[in-house]
Amino acid sequence: MQKTVLALTCSVLMCAAGSASAMPGLALKGAPVTLNGSAAMTLVNDEAIVTLTKEEQSDNAQKASEAVVKDANEAIEALKKFGDKLTLQTTGFNTWPVYTKAADGQIASVGAWGVRQTVKVTIKDVAIVGEVMQTVAPHMNYDGVTFRVSESARKAANDTLLTKAIADAARRATVVAQAMGLTEKNVKIEELNVGSEAVPGPRFYAASMRSDSANALGMEKSAAPVPVLNAGTSDVSLNVTMRVRIK
Repeated sequence: MQKTVLALTCSVLMCAAGSASAMPGLALKGAPVTLNGSAAMTLVNDEAIVTLTKEEQSDNAQKASEAVVKDANEAIEALKKFGDKLTLQTTGFNTWPVYTKAADGQIASVGAWGVRQTVKVTIKDVAIVGEVMQTVAPHMNYDGVTFRVSESARKAANDTLLTKAIADAARRATVVAQAMGLTEKNVKIEELNVGSEAVPGPRFYAASMRSDSANALGMEKSAAPVPVLNAGTSDVSLNVTMRVRIK
């Protein structure tokens, strides 16, 4: 009698253990699963943007404007030696009145006129950034430099990122199937959505000295030193959403 009870007890325990580890069965149409895949890579910054400015004040608006245009035109002419390694875009040309401080009970009057021109220089070869800045220093001020990954480089990287992100989502789907005691052959892709690309933020360097500052220190404009800058790297990433059916 004791042996019979012991055997019955063991049988019950084995059944309980088996039922605890068993996976529920799939529905007739299978189980829909939605999961994400991602990929990231580091790219070398291959493009730079330098913003050039020139500002003048004079008691005559035309005189201030002529002085600004003269220096800006000289800067643009000097940059022609770089050919198609850079592109130029005039992003601003502004004129404004400079009012005198009015005494009590009086109305402020225009004491001078200010004129400012801004030129955006997009440099396609980061190796010449320092030389570009040295070239324009005698004519215009530079307000720092921004390094970034060019659009063409990002588009080229997107193909690799997309392949890796899809593979990551498929790998996760296979893990889910294996947890159900199945294989990747039981995974069927129903829908794939490509998420937005994470565009890297630009890397900004403040200019160590502008041409006006050099003049104030008694330095010759033509003696502006060549800045040594490191373009650095940027991280880019891509996400996908995959809907699969495991059956």
